[in-house]
Amino acid sequence: NQWVERSGLEYTGHFPCLTDEYVLEDTIEEIIEHVKARLKNGEKLGDDMAHIDLGMQDGDASVGATFCKCKNCVAVYREEGYAWSGPMIRFANAVEEAVDKAGYDKIKYSVFAYAGSNMPPKKTAPNKDIYVTIVMHDACDKHFVDGSQCTGNCANVWMIDWNRDYTHGQRYVNNNDWAKWIKDWRAMGTNLYVRVATLSHPCAPYMTMYEIYENMKFFAENDVIGIYNESYAIGGLDFNYIVAELYELCLFYPDMSRADYYAEYYRLLEKYYGDGWRDILFVADALREAELATGCNCSWGGGDSHYDSAVIAARFDEMIARVNSAIDDVSTPLEEYFCAMVKVIVTKLGCEASYRLNDERLAVCRERWGDMVAVLERLGFPIIDASTIEYSGYIGNLKERTGNVIYFPLEKVGVWPYAYRLEPTLDEMYGLK
Repeated sequence: NQWVERSGLEYTGHFPCLTDEYVLEDTIEEIIEHVKARLKNGEKLGDDMAHIDLGMQDGDASVGATFCKCKNCVAVYREEGYAWSGPMIRFANAVEEAVDKAGYDKIKYSVFAYAGSNMPPKKTAPNKDIYVTIVMHDACDKHFVDGSQCTGNCANVWMIDWNRDYTHGQRYVNNNDWAKWIKDWRAMGTNLYVRVATLSHPCAPYMTMYEIYENMKFFAENDVIGIYNESYAIGGLDFNYIVAELYELCLFYPDMSRADYYAEYYRLLEKYYGDGWRDILFVADALREAELATGCNCSWGGGDSHYDSAVIAARFDEMIARVNSAIDDVSTPLEEYFCAMVKVIVTKLGCEASYRLNDERLAVCRERWGDMVAVLERLGFPIIDASTIEYSGYIGNLKERTGNVIYFPLEKVGVWPYAYRLEPTLDEMYGLK
């Protein structure tokens, strides 16, 4: 409000106006005062104070206008090739130059290329002390990041608005666009990091372990400095514990061969699932087949929709047999737990894909659902009255539900903000009578 009063400009977005001189002046002044205070405490530039984060903050699709769209910001946006990173990079450059001029020139600055500012500016390159992290929050999470496998649209609805001018209102974006943006940022000499945001969904995991090797090679070939993996692991209801370890291995051993990578993948399967890991590999391969049988998809865009239900239904019997075999081979409580979670994944997806086919399959699905519930009860997942649950869960608002549910409490699945629940019977889950 004080900036609006001083400048007379009307901010039209969720973020401050990055072309407003008062916003720039106040930011520079605040940084200089901050640096002075820390120097007074005996800290050193470039050592104790090496980095200042200029944002940007998370986008707000709900307000419909993340970036300020005053006439000045829109003019810069257009000059920079319809890239909202244009005002951001010009602002960051101006801050860095002013603070350097004040005598504090050993500081690096970081900004996000995120939530609509993913595209690089057409004219203005970041200064040498600006570090950009491109956040791939709406990339296709089923295909290689180089775009070679993408043929359709993957982005969620908000990307239509943020990149409407780039796509001329005709399409969403997919990994061909992300690959181009990464290459274009690097062509400007940008110090570039990548934040992969391949998330997951309970009982509907994205099988990103089949993409990591190729993706990391692409990042290395384009001189990306480093990777941050935003990958929630929802208590074993996905494969993201393995995904996280594979990213870490690729960071430490960037020259590993594809054969070495898959050897590590198999080692991690054995680590989590025990002697029956080959059965779990069979299940993972089947899920990957079902995933690739449909088009591009973003993990922000929904859960079960990224699998081909016909493939899941056709492989359901095989997958259940294999996961039961893996459970028979476990030798530790940890292995039993993780194998049980794969059974939950397979049971939910398989029943969802096949229970409507005929009465015979419905009977089979009901039996398998009961087997799954028995395993979960043995592992300590309670069946409780949903109305007693305080947490508003990942699938629906549990506070507004009544009746029994299998509850996956936050302290058990271990990752904020997700909790999860399943109905204790197939009939209740899908409203059968």
